[in-house]
Amino acid sequence: MTVMLIDQVLPRYDFAVTHAAVFRTPPGQCLQAARTLDLLRHPIVRALITARSLTTPSQRPRSLRIDDMVRPPLNWLRLAERPGTELVVGQVSRPWAADAASPVLPHSAEEYLRFDRPGFAKIALSLRAEPYGAASTILTLETRVSLTDPDSRRRFRRYWRLVRPISDLIRRIAFRQLAAQLAAARPPIQGRIEIGRPTQVVFDTVADERNEPRFNPRLRRVEQTTPGPIGVGTQFHAETTSMGRTVPMSIEFTDFDPPHRLASTTHMKAMDIHGVLSFDPTPRGTRMSWAWDIQPHGVLAPLRPIMIRIGRRQEQTIWRALKHHLESGQPVPDQPGGQGL
Repeated sequence: MTVMLIDQVLPRYDFAVTHAAVFRTPPGQCLQAARTLDLLRHPIVRALITARSLTTPSQRPRSLRIDDMVRPPLNWLRLAERPGTELVVGQVSRPWAADAASPVLPHSAEEYLRFDRPGFAKIALSLRAEPYGAASTILTLETRVSLTDPDSRRRFRRYWRLVRPISDLIRRIAFRQLAAQLAAARPPIQGRIEIGRPTQVVFDTVADERNEPRFNPRLRRVEQTTPGPIGVGTQFHAETTSMGRTVPMSIEFTDFDPPHRLASTTHMKAMDIHGVLSFDPTPRGTRMSWAWDIQPHGVLAPLRPIMIRIGRRQEQTIWRALKHHLESGQPVPDQPGGQGL
């Protein structure tokens, strides 16, 4: 089990609040959207935060995103990060006081971890994105507070009785904003299929792009163009056919979590394709899900709705062919430098 970064940053604490929800978006994309969600765009949140914490116009930020918190005027510290999975920021302050800022503000994560001066609160905020089912995410926002002495603990308890309902309201609003934003940006080409083979077999077959011509007749020649084992950053050069023409394309893996997730970006002269494949074990084998987005270039941009409809049909055809290929019992022979089965 992966240890949460916030457990390493603030394992012992006096108060905590956690909100979590499931979003139908891959973890990396969900975390990035949450980090860049501007809370001040909502009028209620803007009024609440402005009234509580920033008393002069010159101190008020124009936006309030997680990534804004580590910059002036808030000056939180980036304490730990696991890219695409978890970010932890924190501060030392006196939230119950009119001037909440600490006169001895730590300037690094190391100073934050060592800080124990009486009279203050050590606050850590964690934003975590964990895979949930097929191409979905459990997003968790957790705040922990550790007080450095009994008097500060009493002061914070009184303060928290007043502020906790407001904090909960802001978080609920933020999650609703995020859900609406992600729904608007949801990949337009999605689907799933049940394949009667073990998850590892299905993943290994798909993860080596050189196998695809065996079940996708539109894809001709595929070769791996980067050395070493297949993983994040692996690139392939391929040729596909479109309207009787041969079209070159390059494929790069942007996420590689065997046998669960595989994300890639495909570059073509006419378009870019971004997507993720998820693999989940079932009693009968594997449920494979896909979520793709197409970004046509230049004069083809207005044709995106048509290309999306074509893409939906093509994806169904390709993965039905993969299902037939794997369930027929035909072995996938090794290729030089490939994973093989």
